[in-house]
Amino acid sequence: MCLKLLKCADHADLMLAKNRKNSKILYESEHSLVVLDESMPCLFISCTDLSEVDEVVSCVNRPVTIALHQKELIPYFKEWNAYLECVNLIYDQELPAIECVYPIRQLTMSDVKQASLLYRKMEYNEYVAHCIERNVCYGAFDGDVLVGMIGEHDEEIMGLLEVHPEYRRRQIGLSLLVHMMHVQHDAGKWIVSQIKTDNTVSFQLHEKLGFQKGKETITWLRVRKRTL
Repeated sequence: MCLKLLKCADHADLMLAKNRKNSKILYESEHSLVVLDESMPCLFISCTDLSEVDEVVSCVNRPVTIALHQKELIPYFKEWNAYLECVNLIYDQELPAIECVYPIRQLTMSDVKQASLLYRKMEYNEYVAHCIERNVCYGAFDGDVLVGMIGEHDEEIMGLLEVHPEYRRRQIGLSLLVHMMHVQHDAGKWIVSQIKTDNTVSFQLHEKLGFQKGKETITWLRVRKRTL
């Protein structure tokens, strides 16, 4: 599939998945790409020619999460439910300077409760704990209080950006995003975010910094729960 490295925000997640060591290319043509990331596990699917849809769908032979790049393909996955719609954004310019409003440090397992409360409004969230354990989450602190956080999802895409309601409009989100951009750059990773389609504030923040916004909506699917 013809995907341009830093000029195609739409397919950034696909290219990242394709390059990971735990991934397998299940189908590839000029118009389609199906990548299985075994570590998640997740299928990343793009198919711009519906004449190839049978070959693409035949790659799905077990109940994994799916990141689907074309909405037209949703009807072909009847055993899956759409639960999230996102857009990719990618950054390929000179990095902006870091200006910390509040001190930012890497989160540790001792921060799981505060991070879970901030991000998921619960005292413990398994996914938040998982990301912190991977050493890919950072937080802004006012003393001992976590007032904002950001991190990296399993697919090596930036996310988990959240600021405490009482601390918003203080440039904390911007500081965290710029900090995470430097972390990704220093690690030799692409600077990519994936944002929910209804998150206007986050889109504005990214576009203010010069991120390129993709045109495609990526639909995340998971297997329907069977009822008795």
